[in-house]
Amino acid sequence: MLDQLTSTQLSEWEAYDRLDPIGTWRDDFREAHLASLISNFVKSIYHDPQKPEIQESDLSTPADFMPVWDREARKNKVIEKQSADEMEQLLSTFAEIHNKQLSGNKARISPPLKLQKK
Repeated sequence: MLDQLTSTQLSEWEAYDRLDPIGTWRDDFREAHLASLISNFVKSIYHDPQKPEIQESDLSTPADFMPVWDREARKNKVIEKQSADEMEQLLSTFAEIHNKQLSGNKARISPPLKLQKK
C-alpha cells in the first residue's frame, strides 16, 4: 500500500497525523480523557462537604493517565508514591463519607463499608 503512494500523498498523511494523530497514541489519549472525566466526577461527588469547593488544581487531566512508553521519559518522570498510611487515611475518609450518606438514606442500596486492619 505504501509503495503505491506518491511523495505528495505521503506528506499529506504525515501532516494530517500531526494535526489529528492516528493509532495507539490517540487510543491512549481517549482512554486517559475518559479516566480523567470519571476521576473528576467521583471527586466532585465524594469531596469533603466541610471543605470549600474543589479547586481546579485538584482536578485531574488526561496527561495524568497517559502511559509513558519511552524509557528515558519514564526515568525522568517524578512519580509520587503514597505511603500505606496515606492510602489507609484516604480509604477511611471515603468509607466515613459513604457511610454518612447511607445513614441518611432509608432505602439502602449497599451495606456500610468496613475497613479491616491487619
